[in-house]
Amino acid sequence: MLFQDSSGELERHASAVAARGFSTNSSNYEANRPGYTEEADCDDQPQGHVSTANLAVQGFSTNSSNYEANRPGYTEEAVRIIAQAVESVPCLGESIQYQVLELGAGTGKLTQQLVKELPTSTKYLALDPSRNFLDALKQKSLGVETVEGSADCIPLPDNSVQAVVCAQSFHWFSDLDSLKSIHRVLAPGGVLVLVWNKKNFDDGWRKKILEQRFEVMQKFGAPRGVYETGKWKINIDQSPLFSLSKCYDLAGVEPIISLENIISNVTTISAYNALPSQERETYIEKLRNLLMNWPGVDPNEMKIPHTTNLYVYIAQN
Repeated sequence: MLFQDSSGELERHASAVAARGFSTNSSNYEANRPGYTEEADCDDQPQGHVSTANLAVQGFSTNSSNYEANRPGYTEEAVRIIAQAVESVPCLGESIQYQVLELGAGTGKLTQQLVKELPTSTKYLALDPSRNFLDALKQKSLGVETVEGSADCIPLPDNSVQAVVCAQSFHWFSDLDSLKSIHRVLAPGGVLVLVWNKKNFDDGWRKKILEQRFEVMQKFGAPRGVYETGKWKINIDQSPLFSLSKCYDLAGVEPIISLENIISNVTTISAYNALPSQERETYIEKLRNLLMNWPGVDPNEMKIPHTTNLYVYIAQN
């Protein structure tokens, strides 16, 4: 289903955050996080506020095995649309070094699905600031190249990329410097594809998970879910560098998971991991007990449906 959404506010640069914050336990992050990442609003924050960068530094120091194990992937429909967007770009000249540059590739949750939809001849570069996450990606033997780096300083020549893809990551680097960097490496007419899995915490026990998450996030001055607020959109939508081509609001994955899977997912959230260990464990146990005793809930079969939001932008001359 196509949709248009132009909401958003200014978001500060956070590439350096990710560089340090995703540097340790990437497996935990890969396994447990299907959705979005929380981010702090850097303007006019209350006392005690932790910046986006520092929150990520503290909070994403979780292991790659946990991330890999507990985060769901993407639906076949979403992956197919991304592949079609990549392949829709005509040959853009001899300067092209890569058909796909994936920014914030992490442990390769999207990578492993997308490469199967693309021609085997596709030159694919996966970039992430975390060596630990990239090591997990390399272990999948996907036939892609990898490089450590950040979106604001992409280590590639001008006009050398046909398509840039960002899965669960663009809100970390939607600042103007990163937009300029992405535009620089994209050939004119190239595409920027953004995709997010978003958990649907609508009611009942699911809503309680979200309420506690907000409570923890507010300790650091973080907003209620940076992706949902549209904070990432204002810079790109106001920039002459990119033009929005298509938006999709798709049915996402609906994994049936256990209570402990949910708890493992929570342990990948940046704000939780920025807490002192004893306080974090108190929150975790409180949530575990609440869900365990929720009427009618089977702790071995719990469902959190997702929506997949997908955006395709065109690089302008």
